[in-house]
Amino acid sequence: MNTKIVLLTSLLILTAGVILTIIHPLDVYTGLIIILGIIFIVPGVVNIILLPGSEKTNKEGKTFLASLRSRIGAMVGFITSLGSVILGICMLLWYEMYVKFLPFIFGIILVCGGVYHLCVMAIGFRPVKLSWWVYIFPVVLLAAGFIIIYVETLSQSQIVLLTGAGLIVFAVNSLLELWFIKMIQRQKCKEMNHKENASLTIENQ
Repeated sequence: MNTKIVLLTSLLILTAGVILTIIHPLDVYTGLIIILGIIFIVPGVVNIILLPGSEKTNKEGKTFLASLRSRIGAMVGFITSLGSVILGICMLLWYEMYVKFLPFIFGIILVCGGVYHLCVMAIGFRPVKLSWWVYIFPVVLLAAGFIIIYVETLSQSQIVLLTGAGLIVFAVNSLLELWFIKMIQRQKCKEMNHKENASLTIENQ
């Protein structure tokens, strides 16, 4: 996980979520399509630019299997980033086509975001077990996404408000994951330092 990419993406998503919650009473579907297109393009381009340098750094001191996994991860990252850029460009060029699908797109984005965070927290942090309350965030994302998709009586402003709140939840969840990663890394460093100090003490004796 590239911390800089995740942090930048989280801040962009957080900004988009705050903007949506503020402007939700307005008739802004067309403008939202254009904004969403830009949001898809910017992180995708940044990710594509940063991936080569990140891959070179990850190769240093790694075994063949770890290097292979790193390459596969970089390839998947490139494909998803390229797909994000292509989708963003399509949304800018043919925004009228996306307007009627906007509620469904919003719902799918939130559902995918919830599934993504559930997978990251349940699998990505193994063997560390996170507190149960952390899983509330992805569950809220899933619930908001399914409500937008299946509740046909929602007004445009309600859909926009739910989406904005969902994007804020997604960004906060991502920032929490970064914080947990830092805490785990600090704990590992402390344990390693403690072991080194203990071994030095034994040697000196």
